Amino acid sequence: MSLVDGVGEFVHIVKMSFYRNWLLGLGVLLSLAACSGDSGDAGGGRSGGDGGDGGSAGSGGEVGRGGAGGLAGMGGDGGGGGAISDDCGDGTRQAVEACDDGNRRDDDGCAGDCMMVEDGYRCPTPGARCVAIVCGDSRIDPPEQCDDNNDESDDGCSATCQLEDGWVCLQPGVACGAAECGDGVVAGFEQCDDGDADDDDGCSSSCQLEDGYTCETPDDDCVPTTCGDGTREGTEQCDDGNLVPFDGCDASCINEPDCTGGTCQSVCGDGVILPGTGEACDDGNTVEGDGCSAACEIEEGFSCTTVASELPEELVTPVIYRDFRSQQSGENVDPSFNPDFNPPPTGTHLGITTDYLDVEGKPVWNASGAGVGQGGYPASTDSFAAWYRTSSSIVADGNVEVVDTLTLSRPDPDNFPNRYEFASSSFFPLDDIGWELEAPPLQELPLSNGHNFGFTTEVRYFFVYQGDEVLTFRGDDDLWVFVDGRLCMDIGGIHSAITGVMSFDPLVTDGNSSRQAIVDACIADLGLQVGRVYEVAIFHAERHVTQSNFRLTLDGFVTERSECDDFCGDGIRTRFEFCDDGTAENTGEYGRCNETCTALGPHCGDGIVQPEVEECDDGENLGGSGGCNPDCSSGPFCGDGVRQPELGESCDAGEQNGVPGSGCSEDCEVVVE
Repeated sequence: MSLVDGVGEFVHIVKMSFYRNWLLGLGVLLSLAACSGDSGDAGGGRSGGDGGDGGSAGSGGEVGRGGAGGLAGMGGDGGGGGAISDDCGDGTRQAVEACDDGNRRDDDGCAGDCMMVEDGYRCPTPGARCVAIVCGDSRIDPPEQCDDNNDESDDGCSATCQLEDGWVCLQPGVACGAAECGDGVVAGFEQCDDGDADDDDGCSSSCQLEDGYTCETPDDDCVPTTCGDGTREGTEQCDDGNLVPFDGCDASCINEPDCTGGTCQSVCGDGVILPGTGEACDDGNTVEGDGCSAACEIEEGFSCTTVASELPEELVTPVIYRDFRSQQSGENVDPSFNPDFNPPPTGTHLGITTDYLDVEGKPVWNASGAGVGQGGYPASTDSFAAWYRTSSSIVADGNVEVVDTLTLSRPDPDNFPNRYEFASSSFFPLDDIGWELEAPPLQELPLSNGHNFGFTTEVRYFFVYQGDEVLTFRGDDDLWVFVDGRLCMDIGGIHSAITGVMSFDPLVTDGNSSRQAIVDACIADLGLQVGRVYEVAIFHAERHVTQSNFRLTLDGFVTERSECDDFCGDGIRTRFEFCDDGTAENTGEYGRCNETCTALGPHCGDGIVQPEVEECDDGENLGGSGGCNPDCSSGPFCGDGVRQPELGESCDAGEQNGVPGSGCSEDCEVVVE
């Protein structure tokens, strides 16, 4: 043996020491090829040189002990050379090899001695380079349990491609979904999961968040939200810390269109699309995954169209009442009584307000009005300013604010399907509410005919202008109607009930020329455009202690919103689809989505073995020894033809296991023949 050959053998011997000793521990007797020396002497080798000569000694146990002696140990390894394939690096996998990539280099997937597949690699083809296992490549390679084409966690398949609790990953490269609604794990497109599949408890039977609830903790009961507490929760679109409407966030914590300053601007989630804005859609919410995003953008896989809102049988609109104590006489006079309420009646007064609302959206006292200084005309700018503003405390211009709703019905749906009306000749919404609940002397005295007089009403709503709307109003006392901040109806003053018509239909006019002139000037000034969104603001006041009439009619008003639908067959899976492979591929065949995007056809993971394409399918397919891999191939086992050192196999000749001459038993143990 040359010096060079001796060095090569020495290196080989060193590499094999671990594996030889491991085999010896299993009690495997190896037939070792010797160059010289007796087996017994070699086992106790006393020098590096002697140990090398005795490497052929047959007593594995003794050789193992010799291995502890430094150079003598290395001589023992030489004896093990017969068990480790001398053909490592030839590109053909032997029974004792775990892999063979055609070389004897480490760190390329196959260990330099061919006895181990290195972590992070798979070596499927002898003679070919091993392949790095990459999480996120849409391929499932053990020990991966899934691969959804990314390396991010909390989406069902972790950053290391392990299946996360509560998820199911049916196909490589496809987003994972919820395993089951009601399992207490928020997964897939679930917005919540309270541990059951019941409705009306905050989290629906499809695990979607229900209005008025927040479900912060999975597998726990949802709790009601509190609109007005200043904290946006659950399905709340906003929460400004109050229950007052007309300030951008209504009493239900829903966004209101921004119509301050005489110009309406659409707000994402208000269900109104204003032409010329950046909103591509608005479905009346700010929920992601339903086609229209929280930023009012159309989501991938959806198409959205603008449609007229379905007309309800009743139209419910917010209203604000503000209760004032009427001015009394004698001993009941109090400085906090507003002087504008219950003054001497003098009939109508056109021009009490200016033509435009102020920056806060409130009527402005007209200091140059024809009735200034007369009975029934507001006393001053300050007293009038308090009519539709609420003081934070009971002060001289104070009032009691009551937030409520006004319900309008459809009086003649067959002939006028878009007409809604509220009408009352006994309009006393504040009976048993407001000042009268206070103790004297703050109590409103006397309650005329048992009713609480002396209050104002503020109502606002938004509409898409069609060009033929007809609004009818009736009131006593004062009633003003503003469209987009411009005065369009004036029935001011303390008087009996008066009816006025504000019509955008040129064929319908008010019977009073003075009121019609105001309507005409309003329409000309506004330059209303069909299809745009406008605000109607109604301000009413009951200032006397007799009679109370209020009528509001909406006619021709249509609101529009977005409806978004996903398209089964576009190849994009949405929250409402179980799968979507594209129109041509939605055949329901093996591994394919059905034509309605509601289920997969037979597939790996359904627990049914499809012999033509699957080796196994236990429904879980988590791999491991003797198990089924995520791709429905059999997990490693003795007899698969690949030595798995981690399973304790010292060899694997596949179908030749146990055949004389194969060198490998049926139990994947080396056989010495």
